[in-house]
Amino acid sequence: MVNYNVEPKLINNDATPEALALMEYLCSIYGEKVLTGQQIGVVTQPEVEVIAALTGKYPAVYGFDMMNYSPSRVERGSSCNDVEEAIAWWNNGGIVTFCWHWNAPIGLVDIPPERSWDRGFYTEATTFNIAEALKDEESELYQLMIRDIDAIAEQLKRLQLERVPVLWRPLHEASGGWFWWGAQGAEPFLKLWRLMYHRLTNVHQLNHLIWVWNGQHKDWYPGDEYVDIIGEDIYAPRHDYSSQRERFEQAVQYTMTPKLIALSENGVIPAIDEMQRDNAMWLWQCTWYGEFVCKRVTAHDIVSNNVPDGHEAATQDDSEAAEREIMQPSPYIKHGDHYYTYCGDYTEKQAIIDFYNDPRSLTRDQLPNLKCGEKENSHDISNHTSKKAAEALE
Repeated sequence: MVNYNVEPKLINNDATPEALALMEYLCSIYGEKVLTGQQIGVVTQPEVEVIAALTGKYPAVYGFDMMNYSPSRVERGSSCNDVEEAIAWWNNGGIVTFCWHWNAPIGLVDIPPERSWDRGFYTEATTFNIAEALKDEESELYQLMIRDIDAIAEQLKRLQLERVPVLWRPLHEASGGWFWWGAQGAEPFLKLWRLMYHRLTNVHQLNHLIWVWNGQHKDWYPGDEYVDIIGEDIYAPRHDYSSQRERFEQAVQYTMTPKLIALSENGVIPAIDEMQRDNAMWLWQCTWYGEFVCKRVTAHDIVSNNVPDGHEAATQDDSEAAEREIMQPSPYIKHGDHYYTYCGDYTEKQAIIDFYNDPRSLTRDQLPNLKCGEKENSHDISNHTSKKAAEALE
């Protein structure tokens, strides 16, 4: 049985008022509502505008990435505006989450295409060995890791100065082994997770972070004192709208302490009817970018009303769905110098429209005012919390 009554308490005793308010809100809706979410693109970022054009709503949660702030990428010319974008999103009433595709500090193989320097977070693209680096705190490898964490801390400080609470999801999918921070097994990963927590919290005094652990295996769980929220990343087959109950229940079993469970990355958006039926109400979902949401179209496509919806490779089983999609072209938006439209390869057009307009899902316009010091909607959070507590006692 899933216990959706999670205590609105953060592992950092010095958490900012904004982080505490966000945690209180998340606990108040858990099990009843699902926050809509979307990950930002790396090169271009048309996703949320495409969603808004199609559904009439913006997602509640916007996912950003510290990837291009990694020192080994910066020194090769990478630049990034994700912090600025995140501040703007918060100021427009949205919730911010960040992951970090941490380009290895050193040892980039740099053999294109699969092992190029810009894929340096993958195990196959670096010789960096986390276990070796953690053996000696005076070693160059260890100090380079500290350098990188400190560099990201500077970016996180910018968010704290703007009073933006962050759902912070570093070192994700570690148990899969495809990222270097998980390549040497659970023990080095756990040591690095705890090291990062202590350095960001105690050295840099970053108190606006809500720590989202995304290790995806019980042996990689660092302990309740290091985790606020548990995240699972799931890329289901195309048009598979199942709730992913097995993974939800797996996440619940990582610890005996009730924790919030989120679908921190997804391809297909699970149907909310399936979530409710299976008692697997993910706190939020965050669809990955690119083909999972949108695709570029040409001016000729638009003029001729031949805007593709992503069903060029439809099978016999989904041919009827493909025909329905094609009969109703999606709206398009201009982003930069290009045009984009919704892509139904993974979540069909009607499915995302239904999801974003379901009374059990929450979009950005439905969020309360989570900014501390602005009392306009503060009573909404406490009222919802009181209602949920009363229902639990019935």
